[in-house]
Amino acid sequence: MKDIKIGLAGFGTVGRGTWELLEKNKKKIERSSKIKISIVAIADPDKSKFESVDIPAACHVYSDAFQLLKDKSLDIVIELIGGETIAKEFVISAIRERKMVVTANKALLAKYGKQIFGEAERNGVAVFYEAAIAGGIPIVKVLKEGLLANEILWISGIINGTTNYILSEMEKRNLGFDEALNEAKLHGYAEQDPTLDIDGMDSAHKISLLASLAFGTSFDFGEIPVRGIRGIKERDVRFAKKFGYQIKLLAFAKLEKSLVEVSVEPTLIPVDLLMANVDGPMNAVSVEGNFVGHTLYYGQGAGSHPTASAVVADIIEACGTISTLNGMQQVKTNPEISDHPDYELMKKENVVSGHYMRLEVSDKSGVLSEITGILASQNVSVDRFFQEKSGDSNAEIILLTHMCAYGKIVEVVDMLINLENVKGKPVVFRVEEKA
Repeated sequence: MKDIKIGLAGFGTVGRGTWELLEKNKKKIERSSKIKISIVAIADPDKSKFESVDIPAACHVYSDAFQLLKDKSLDIVIELIGGETIAKEFVISAIRERKMVVTANKALLAKYGKQIFGEAERNGVAVFYEAAIAGGIPIVKVLKEGLLANEILWISGIINGTTNYILSEMEKRNLGFDEALNEAKLHGYAEQDPTLDIDGMDSAHKISLLASLAFGTSFDFGEIPVRGIRGIKERDVRFAKKFGYQIKLLAFAKLEKSLVEVSVEPTLIPVDLLMANVDGPMNAVSVEGNFVGHTLYYGQGAGSHPTASAVVADIIEACGTISTLNGMQQVKTNPEISDHPDYELMKKENVVSGHYMRLEVSDKSGVLSEITGILASQNVSVDRFFQEKSGDSNAEIILLTHMCAYGKIVEVVDMLINLENVKGKPVVFRVEEKA
């Protein structure tokens, strides 16, 4: 039985979950994988985290993660430090020490993945990151192995449980955004500072990694259009439902000839789709391949146990890639930087979809014809609409457009806000018929 020695950097929620999983399921893991996995060194600056854990005397405990790297016996290093600065330095140092790296750090890889994977390639090791994307959903392995024979055409996903919980509560209980956010905090689904979640950045980190894996090229993270859920009102959820749609924060990675759309934004999808019925803090990822067709993956996207499950799965995969050749570790090529096609990132204004638009207007005759006239001038056709009273003298017009480029919608909005009878800036969300 192969004996693999692990160094664990970071003993927070996921680090502790990884420790517990390896302890509880040790026999099962060894029996199934034919690998003996031992954590022989742990590092965390907060020593109080170890007080309720029975750590064997043979396992070294450090306050400085870099101390781990002095142990030449380690085969694999797990980075669960979080953040970007220290974590980046640690991961690159581990790679240069020719250690396999397992990480759950999505922000690090989204921003510096090209550099990190390149360093891994030069040093004959690999970086594994299943836990960085969708917790207990093995979506990385799906793309690397299960669907490897397919050309990936479409990925969409609910890959942030916080935002999905908020939108689910807004829909089910008719809550406003702030109320639903407070509920999420109360139940532990949102941090006290939920900015990364509700502004869509967490989802953007994850979809950029999936896009890189699916299409074999890297994208400048700063160029990915991202929109969160702050602007969604309870009435938008209600109006969407009236049209037969549900609002979800979706991340997209879509191939259109030589262009790839990578984006995150609130999107209306039909209520009869499986994706529309993913409730609460759950995640789901939809993948379409040119031969397999549509596939869907569902599960818990966060939490100590689901994420630990992904971490340990990566450890086992890392073990399987290690072979010995003249005393040196050799691994398969990191797929992210292999001989891949050169796709360009699609500009947001060229993305084609349907659109939901809500306008507050003066409740008087001729206003609707003004609005439809502007839409017609930009060749934007209306699929459906209705009007609802808003106060004594105003009304809200809610409409769905047929498919058109987002750039056309921007032009329409710029023209509408100049109309005397339009009150404020129209609210616009994407509409997709599949997800």
